[in-house]
Amino acid sequence: MKKMILAALILGVTTAKAQKIGTEKVPGIVSRAFNHKYPAAKEPSWEIEKGNFEVNFKDNSKEKSVLIEPTGKIIEEETAIPSNELPQSIKNYIAKNYQGANIKEAAQIILQSGEMNYEAEVKGKDLIFSKEGVFLRAVKD
Repeated sequence: MKKMILAALILGVTTAKAQKIGTEKVPGIVSRAFNHKYPAAKEPSWEIEKGNFEVNFKDNSKEKSVLIEPTGKIIEEETAIPSNELPQSIKNYIAKNYQGANIKEAAQIILQSGEMNYEAEVKGKDLIFSKEGVFLRAVKD
C-alpha cells in the first residue's frame, strides 16, 4: 500500500515543477541514504522534482543540494560556490554569450558517475559546463 501511495505521489508531480514536502513524507530509504552520506547536515528542506527527491541543506557552512532517486541512490550532489571561483573559461563564455548578464548563482556538481561539472545561473537558465569549462547545455530554471 505504501508503495502504491508513493508511486501515485511521484506520478502526480512528474510533470509539475519541484514541490516542497515535509520530512515525514520522504521515504525511509531516501532519508537513510541522505543521513548516511551527510550526518552533519543542517536545516534540510525536501522537494520532489521529476519523480526524485531533492534536499537542500547546509553542511560545514556550505549550501548544498542532493538529488536522490526513490530507491535511495544519489544522482547528483551540488555545492554552491562564489561565482568568482568559476573557471575563467566559463566566465568568458558567459561574458561573450550573455553580454551584461550577472551570474545569479554558481555551483560545483558531482554526478553519480563521479564526473564533476559546474553550473552558473544566468537570465533564468542553468548553464552547465564540464570541469574544464566547456559549455555542455542550458536548462531553463
